Amino acid sequence: MSTVIVKLRTLRTTPTSDADIVVQLSRPLIASGGIRRAADEAWAIYEQAFLAALEVGDDVFASTCLTRLSDRFPTSPKIIALRGLLLEAQDKIQEAFDYYDEMLKEDESNVPVMKRRAALFKSTGKPEEAVTVLTKLLDSVPNDSEAWSEVAELYIQLRMHQQAAFCLEELLVLNPHAHTVAARYAELALQMGDYALAMKEFCRAVELCDGYERGLIGIFECSQRLQGKLQGVRPATAVQRKHETDGAATAPIDEKTVKALGKMAREELVRIGNEKYGADDDDAGSKKSR
Repeated sequence: MSTVIVKLRTLRTTPTSDADIVVQLSRPLIASGGIRRAADEAWAIYEQAFLAALEVGDDVFASTCLTRLSDRFPTSPKIIALRGLLLEAQDKIQEAFDYYDEMLKEDESNVPVMKRRAALFKSTGKPEEAVTVLTKLLDSVPNDSEAWSEVAELYIQLRMHQQAAFCLEELLVLNPHAHTVAARYAELALQMGDYALAMKEFCRAVELCDGYERGLIGIFECSQRLQGKLQGVRPATAVQRKHETDGAATAPIDEKTVKALGKMAREELVRIGNEKYGADDDDAGSKKSR
């Protein structure tokens, strides 16, 4: 049983752990009572098994795990939210909404329930309502990175790009070393036509994560756009005007720097490609002969 506990612990740290394997390991561990050997870690296993059971559609096993968790932590905000998640998995959507509303009447600051309610609005095609829930959450918990990230994506979905840019800026303040956030902000700036800002943020992403392909591709694309090779520079966009109004307009990049950055990105992408897939010796020789 101790081996199973170790395997489940390892799977909890694996981003793409297999739900079927988690259920196969945890079901006999729980049924036999061997989970008691896990001591306090047992509750993490119950939650892990609950989520995996929902993923594979085993509502009975999920209910068993949730009952154990509810008995141990009856007033935990997280467990309260998991009860609603079970209703969602059972396709009892209106019942889940009613449950979340009732729980928020009892405690309007229950963050896990607010997040589940927002997720349910999103999954049922109501992004505006999801935004309303998350902005209310952020009014009381302004340092919640997950909420800032989610509301930014919702604003992008709604084509409210200026609001999305604000959310990503806040997210960068909270996570200044997050290269993926810098890249997401850069992609939004690129989409809005602020190529200089996009270049700056893609460069930040690559500086934070050496060899970051998403950032290098962005730098190369920005260099092309800034040189007018893909399309002409469009008029000032919302994100540009916002920065200018705030007195923090993105400084223009001179043509020499733009070309150098584009060349660097291209060469680095070629190097990474050769390392990943291997350079063709015949092609390499023919290039040298030219």
